Amino acid sequence: MLIHQGDKEGPVIATADLSRATEGISVVEFMEPKSTIQLEHIHHKLPWTHANTYFTFAGKKYHWKAHAALIEDDTRICLAVYHNINLGAIPRKLGSIVLTVEGLKMRDLVVITCLVDKARSDEAKLEVRICNKYPYSKCSRSLKHLPRSIRRNPKSFV
Repeated sequence: MLIHQGDKEGPVIATADLSRATEGISVVEFMEPKSTIQLEHIHHKLPWTHANTYFTFAGKKYHWKAHAALIEDDTRICLAVYHNINLGAIPRKLGSIVLTVEGLKMRDLVVITCLVDKARSDEAKLEVRICNKYPYSKCSRSLKHLPRSIRRNPKSFV
């Protein structure tokens, strides 16, 4: 992933490796000043929880909490907040980042880590999941245990 300053014709200010070679890890390389960070994206396990992304920069630890707020771990200071914008498109694709005074000092880091976090999150949402819609454990050759509508037309059940 290439991140440009301004539009796509602007200079590249960072690159991010989103490959699945290392599960949940994204390596971000900044061009000026030359530095590298690793973002560790922890996907949520339960439907009512959100994922977090952790990284270290200049000896300090940070994390994107639920893709919505960038927090410095030691001081618990919020550096930025991401707001979704609903304009009829996919809600997670459009939004704005509001930087706090502390976040303005690290503007490029905040924006780039937010973009990479969103890309990694979208990747997890696009995973193919196959669920068995009609699980049953009763094995029988008889159709008596099925409702009448299915017994009359068994092909509609499949």
